[in-house]
Amino acid sequence: MALTLVVDVGNYSTKYTYEWEKKTKCGSFSSVLHTYKKLDSTEGDLTRFKFGALDYWVGEDVKNFYMGKEDRMYFGNVRKGHREAQIRLVAALYKVYEETGENEFNLILTSPYESMQKDTDYFKENIKGEQSAYVDNSPFQFTVKNLIVVAEGLGALNFTDEVNCVIVDAGSKTLNILYLINGNISRDDSHTLNGGTLDNNTYTLANNFFKACSYIDLDYPVICTGGKAKELSEDIQELGFENVTVVDLEIGTGKNKEKQPPYYVNAVGLLMKYGKQFEAMFA
Repeated sequence: MALTLVVDVGNYSTKYTYEWEKKTKCGSFSSVLHTYKKLDSTEGDLTRFKFGALDYWVGEDVKNFYMGKEDRMYFGNVRKGHREAQIRLVAALYKVYEETGENEFNLILTSPYESMQKDTDYFKENIKGEQSAYVDNSPFQFTVKNLIVVAEGLGALNFTDEVNCVIVDAGSKTLNILYLINGNISRDDSHTLNGGTLDNNTYTLANNFFKACSYIDLDYPVICTGGKAKELSEDIQELGFENVTVVDLEIGTGKNKEKQPPYYVNAVGLLMKYGKQFEAMFA
């Protein structure tokens, strides 16, 4: 049976989560990429991934390619469906393969709400089915049996009893706003705004949220998620919102329960809330 896997491809980092041996597993790696350049030595965290016509270095030490030009490290895109995302996705699948030995996947991807359909079409065309990549010149065969795309931030809904709320997901290059009514996303009231935590401080992001959602009552529940969720929630409260919460993520039970970074909330929440539903749908 194919392994159900959630991958959140970000501009700053790529996160993934899955269930293995009745435990929720999480992992992440730097999303900074550089087109392949031949080097005399590949010491450090550098891995070459080749997928179709794409040929990139992946790893924490890729940042060294950008010494003195750090502003070029992050090329943001409000759509997840683009060339660099394919390499990040293949890298995530390979890491899970290394951890589990599995190479058949049911894939759940996250995307800005406004580009979900375009991203779905893009990834189904470019990643679904039997695929072949090269990792440091060694072949990596994998199969994406099923693929769906879900709105970024929606995983936070797993950690609240609210069904009428606004989820504010602060990404590295975008601010994702989901307005929910009875647990359903309101198409007209949800937004993807350019500019995230790499471009702005959280007070600016809070103001951008307020401007885009001026119709929201100040007592309407607001749930903050993302890498700087706590700081963002404090700034939103300063603007007068009265019911602002932050998702605290813990994985495990009893003494084995461990607190996880907030940037895992979206992926883990989707796996916990919808994983079994998705598996039934895939079956």
